[in-house]
Amino acid sequence: MPSASAPSRRAWLRTAFLQAAILLAQVAFAQSEAAKHQRQDGRLKILDQSTYKPWLEEDVAWIITAEERTVFKQLHNDQERDLFIAAFWSRRDPTPDTFENEVEEEHYRRIIYANEHFGKLIPGWKSDCGCIYILYGRPDEIETYPHGETEPPAPEGEVPFVRTPNPVEVWRYRYLEGVGQDVTIRFVDVCKCGNFEMTMSNDLKDALVYVPSTMARRNRKVIDPQPFLLVTNPPQPRFKNLESLLNSEQRSSLLPLKFVASSTKATDVTSLVSLTVSVLKSDLAQPEGQESTNCSAHIFGRVLSLTGQIVNTFEGSAVSDSSVDPAQESHSADIQYSVVLPIRVGRYRVDIAAQDVNSGRTGTRSRGLVVQ
Repeated sequence: MPSASAPSRRAWLRTAFLQAAILLAQVAFAQSEAAKHQRQDGRLKILDQSTYKPWLEEDVAWIITAEERTVFKQLHNDQERDLFIAAFWSRRDPTPDTFENEVEEEHYRRIIYANEHFGKLIPGWKSDCGCIYILYGRPDEIETYPHGETEPPAPEGEVPFVRTPNPVEVWRYRYLEGVGQDVTIRFVDVCKCGNFEMTMSNDLKDALVYVPSTMARRNRKVIDPQPFLLVTNPPQPRFKNLESLLNSEQRSSLLPLKFVASSTKATDVTSLVSLTVSVLKSDLAQPEGQESTNCSAHIFGRVLSLTGQIVNTFEGSAVSDSSVDPAQESHSADIQYSVVLPIRVGRYRVDIAAQDVNSGRTGTRSRGLVVQ
């Protein structure tokens, strides 16, 4: 073979090597993408089989953002999901320096109300009325037309024009943040079966109801989950001595106390739990020179999972009613502190510590709690 062909052979080999390298890189990239999608599909499958999917699709369906929904579906394990949920509510807490989260509590109250009052064919929270109520609360004005809605009264002798023979409700809000002032929402019972649906332009619907699932399907990018797992500036207990008492193995019975619990189901995975702690006034010391109506006790408590994880913390004061005449009050009367907590369905332990403000005596109490 002539020597003149050697350079062409070398060029051919370089081209072949370059093409092979490109092909291998493409295969590696395809395998990496497939593995990434397989991991994502695996996480979604695990999510489908857990109790976290109902939280995503029922508890916060109307208030979670598209970005938050995307991040939640990317999380790897239940620990990350628990951190996400804690941070989710922390970002919405109007009083982050306290353990009470008024927005979370009110959200579940609205879900309970929606389930009790809206939706005959579907769960109340899924209905149009339920959606608006959960998002914005009770309207400022409600007009009902159980026999349909008509135009203004027709002149005498003429038949009034009926806009719809179906039952109608008109909700009016003086102001809705992000929507505007004097917002009117019209609901029509299209099937005359108690299932009211919004009847308005698509633009107003989009302004009123943000549908995260639709946006989430369009947003396929991977988002850094770390900022969504951080609870910034968690609240610090005011009654640190009572927290220390619960953290120690020491228990105190100098101040007897009792508590009762009741729960109301909000969703398939979450209930609103009402806890009431009571202390007998006869067990509390009276400040010198003052009436017994000035008795009070500090309360600190925690709800723990069966594995010992703290899922809720609460604190406050039980104060006697100064308007009650001591002469007419029963010796066995008690003072109470109540708190309402959204808690996921399951079994827990409640630990409570109390302290008489006047004498400094303390008491502790623990008992099981079943949330259904």
